[in-house]
Amino acid sequence: MSKGKMIVIGVIALVVIGVILILTLGSKGPVGGTAAPKLTIWGVDGANSFGGAIEAYNKLHNNASSISYVKIDPANYESELIKALAAQRGPDIFYVSNRSLAKLANLIVPVGQEVMNVNNLNQLYPSVVAEDFSINGTVYALPLYIDTLALVYNLDMFDRTLIVSPPSTWQEFADDSNKLRVLNEKTQIQIAGAAIGGSEKSVDYATDILNMIMIQNGTKMWNQDLSGASFAGGKNSSGSQAFNFYLSFSNPGDSNYTWNEAQQDSLNAFAGGKAAMAFAYSNDVADIKRVSPYLRFSIAPVPQISASTTAAYPNYWGLAVSKQSQYSAGAWDFINFVAAQDSGSYSYLGVTGRPPALRSIIASNLNDPDLGVFVKQSLIARSWYTPDYDKIKEIFTSAISAVVSGQKDSAQALKEAEDGVTALR
Repeated sequence: MSKGKMIVIGVIALVVIGVILILTLGSKGPVGGTAAPKLTIWGVDGANSFGGAIEAYNKLHNNASSISYVKIDPANYESELIKALAAQRGPDIFYVSNRSLAKLANLIVPVGQEVMNVNNLNQLYPSVVAEDFSINGTVYALPLYIDTLALVYNLDMFDRTLIVSPPSTWQEFADDSNKLRVLNEKTQIQIAGAAIGGSEKSVDYATDILNMIMIQNGTKMWNQDLSGASFAGGKNSSGSQAFNFYLSFSNPGDSNYTWNEAQQDSLNAFAGGKAAMAFAYSNDVADIKRVSPYLRFSIAPVPQISASTTAAYPNYWGLAVSKQSQYSAGAWDFINFVAAQDSGSYSYLGVTGRPPALRSIIASNLNDPDLGVFVKQSLIARSWYTPDYDKIKEIFTSAISAVVSGQKDSAQALKEAEDGVTALR
């Protein structure tokens, strides 16, 4: 074979190999630093949430990418997403809740470990992100922000009762609640000291509050190999103690009694001056101000059992890449920009007003007057494995309701809840 023919064959071989690499990386590869020609994002934030981030990203890539964002109703988000993906009409990038990875992982193209691994996650974000968005060391999503449950309290009620500062421990919380509670002559609740103790029917985030207290109390929510839930334990287990403490606030026979299922939902009760304390996420603060613009209230960290076991409870969304995307490398490149780089993250946070996820941005916002409490708590946020959070919420709601209504004792209700969560595995 002549030297010229060998050169031609070599060039053809290189072209073929190049095409194969482009097609392979274009559909299943890790972040490649190259913008995809077209991407669609599905999420639950407002329609303009990514406008600035998309514009900034395209400037870096000479407008090589066409990126569109579609808002989906949060109430139907996961069902709509799963339905669309089943019909092969889903997005390239989609929101995934920090409580939903187990449910959605088989729909996601994870990031290659050479690009992003758990060590990278812990350097970039608080440790809860690795708990929520990685499985066996593989990263499936990156967070847009980190929100945590906080305590909101009525300043006027605190002043009238001569309580000078919000409670830092649960014992202080119970003591303050007793001082703040107002009963009428029939011992009916006129003003609740705190909106806590009921099920999701009357207490917003009841499951989150209860799970947070369990985690703070050292409860192991699952056994070592995740084969079964383990939060019930025996009569005096940490999970049982947390459950009974939570229920004490809705037990008329307990000194902590301050709430019942006849009350209006907790955040509306707080906004309407019918509860002195309640629990809320950062996005709830604007709603409270809108409903009651003249209400004097402040935000404090959630109470803790002790200084050695501090924990806050997180609730946030991240971005993941669909297995159906033709441009997963480019999709991960955009996610990397908006979630793992300061400039892209600032573009998103500036529109949404969410608390940051990146440690670099957390550091400069610890004393923010509006978000400081939520920002600080992201560093002590702790999650637990939730194979189907919606069903878990139903299970805990049933357990709380069964005890509050007198149908079951707390030990039986909690054990049945444990069995119900195990069945979701």
